[in-house]
Amino acid sequence: MGSKDPDCLDMKFFLVALLAAVATADLEKHQEELVAKFGAKNVNFDKNVRTQFCDQCTEITVTSTGGAMEHQPQRIATYVKEGSLWENMMPFWKSDNNQYIHPRPIVPTPSCTTSSGLCPKVLEGSMLDL
Repeated sequence: MGSKDPDCLDMKFFLVALLAAVATADLEKHQEELVAKFGAKNVNFDKNVRTQFCDQCTEITVTSTGGAMEHQPQRIATYVKEGSLWENMMPFWKSDNNQYIHPRPIVPTPSCTTSSGLCPKVLEGSMLDL
């Protein structure tokens, strides 16, 4: 049975698909959404990770007495550091009701220095998605 045998190729495809399913099987739905948004190799769910930027920010409290409370009450919460993005460059935070504060997803750029090829615009205004 050679490596170009159709049965062998089918088995390789099956094993790769099985491995991918096992790798994501332990993720909760909200974690899967982050992985879908940023890519599996760009998300680290270690809550104790040290990051290059904002490492001292372990908790963010969002409050409102105006429109945000009226129109987006699910966002008014305390968010705790839940992990990091882009090779531990930036943390992201999660509330008890699975809302996230994180930088916006990025697109590949030719001048990027991360091994993933994705380069965050860390100092760009209005970078957090709520």
